[in-house]
Amino acid sequence: MTGPTHGPESGVEYMNLQFWQVLIVYFCAFAVTMLLVPVSIKIAEKTGGMDVPTDNRRVHTHPIPRLGGMMVGYAEQYPGYAFESNKGYGTKAHFEGIERLGLCPIHRRSFLTKYL
Repeated sequence: MTGPTHGPESGVEYMNLQFWQVLIVYFCAFAVTMLLVPVSIKIAEKTGGMDVPTDNRRVHTHPIPRLGGMMVGYAEQYPGYAFESNKGYGTKAHFEGIERLGLCPIHRRSFLTKYL
């Protein structure tokens, strides 16, 4: 490699963030998270997305939401794929949705070569 790899001569511009700017972003992200977590818990309760500990394999002792934040949105954006019951892996209902509807843009094709 020739030439400078960083600094003004490299052609790469760096953000000159001040400490207070970083704090503002941090506290905004914190506030949004604190506001939306209760909402996603309510959605999980209404849609049956709570994981209730019924066996010794689970480490939690009370029901917790098993819905990922993105999966809630994907369930609305791509109905028919059973994203609302996502468990971190493809469920029978999800694979039936793929068979019926084909792959949608968010599917990872490297895992679903059977459907390509």
